[in-house]
Amino acid sequence: MREQQTALDIHQCFQQDLIKFRLNAARELMKSELSGSNATNLKEKIKISAQVLGIGPKFEVIFNLDNMEETKPMYGLKMVLHVNPKYYVCSSNLISIPLIPPGSSHKVKLYVEDKLADPGNNLNIPSVIRVFIIRETTSEPVLAALINMPPMEPIFTDSAQV
Repeated sequence: MREQQTALDIHQCFQQDLIKFRLNAARELMKSELSGSNATNLKEKIKISAQVLGIGPKFEVIFNLDNMEETKPMYGLKMVLHVNPKYYVCSSNLISIPLIPPGSSHKVKLYVEDKLADPGNNLNIPSVIRVFIIRETTSEPVLAALINMPPMEPIFTDSAQV
């Protein structure tokens, strides 16, 4: 009974909540686009994203390179990783990227080891990996991105547990 009497009020309240929800979703989308969570080069139409797996001291990093070009394949690319050698060791710092057909993606998997992983070290210094996508013919990067590495989980030894 009560719903029938206040149906208009209930509908208007629903519409207001729906508008607020859509506005918040649009704001968050713009915030993520402006923050550069996925590095993109619109001139070359290439995008890179990364996923860091593991709790340390060994991490697996999976890069996904997307060719957003509709007609042109991407070729002659290399991925260069720059890390602080005091903190990390990469399985490979220079990776050749094979031809990526239009509208396709290519995954690159590599392993990163935290050098500050000894049990006596309590420093959890977060660091970044700099990733550059370059062409073999030029020294100017096509795309650059920063990958924030998570701090390593603390290692507890028997003497540290009281």
